[in-house]
Amino acid sequence: MKLFPNNLTTICTAILASHLLSSCSVISSKKHPASTQQSKTLVNTVDKSALKFKAQYGTEYQISGNAIAKYQHFDLSLFSKKTVLINTRKTSTYIYELTSKDGFGKTHISCDPRTPEKKHFFLEGLHFYYHSNNDGSINIYMPPQLMASR
Repeated sequence: MKLFPNNLTTICTAILASHLLSSCSVISSKKHPASTQQSKTLVNTVDKSALKFKAQYGTEYQISGNAIAKYQHFDLSLFSKKTVLINTRKTSTYIYELTSKDGFGKTHISCDPRTPEKKHFFLEGLHFYYHSNNDGSINIYMPPQLMASR
């Protein structure tokens, strides 16, 4: 009787391992056949000695390195930068981390200057919009009706 549970465990482990290996190979085999693509992600470090500056809505900032933009309702810092080289064109996507004033709530937003249309996020019960027109820059603003009520 003791052999049956061990055999069942071995069979289940083998099936699970086979499934994991095949699913990983499917994910990693997705490539763009018409182009050569290389990507590199740089994770940014922000610590207690960070340069902190007061930021205003509707102003474009270049936030990089150990820096924190302190907006009225949240703090913003660069979380990571992903650079992709497609053929000979280099493009970057910037991921910013938003931290609530109490320091507990955190969320991420991304900026890609190739798609400069307005994007939206909701934080602390308020709506905000942002966009990026230049590499490494971000402009965050509130809807005009919310700015007027402030």
